[in-house]
Amino acid sequence: MVSVCAHSRAAAVMMTEEAARAQIATLKPGAEIVRIKLDEDDGRYFWEGDATLNGTRYEFSINATTGDMVEWERD
Repeated sequence: MVSVCAHSRAAAVMMTEEAARAQIATLKPGAEIVRIKLDEDDGRYFWEGDATLNGTRYEFSINATTGDMVEWERD
């Protein structure tokens, strides 16, 4: 399921939280999401949060329009 962002002139199609969780599961198998939220930065939207993988905590950011992971770093 996707939603439309009415805040931008181009009305970009964005990932739902469910799709963002699925993307993490695909890109980082075994990762457990601890926290996830939609954040806006200069008119672009990102799903940001924390996850654990193999006992290590990570911060992540996924572009909500493209689905690209733009951050995965040890917390």
